[in-house]
Amino acid sequence: MISVKESILLGFALAINCLVMGLGAGITGLSPVLTTNSIGLFSVLSIWSGVKLGGEICGMNVGKYSNFVAGILLIMIGVYEMIV
Repeated sequence: MISVKESILLGFALAINCLVMGLGAGITGLSPVLTTNSIGLFSVLSIWSGVKLGGEICGMNVGKYSNFVAGILLIMIGVYEMIV
């Protein structure tokens, strides 16, 4: 389980990510309503599936390394988004 500090930091990082996606959508001329709805929908689906998968993995031996793996995944996603 993550602490309050970690959840606030994660929320801040996700908000920045959404801000950047909205900026990119605005630059390309996409509809603000469609962009907002799709970002919100996919964020909720991603978080929900992560919670479900995390709950199953937590009971396994792999759960010990979940914070490390999550950090590596976030770094990989950040590097990917900077390149693409």
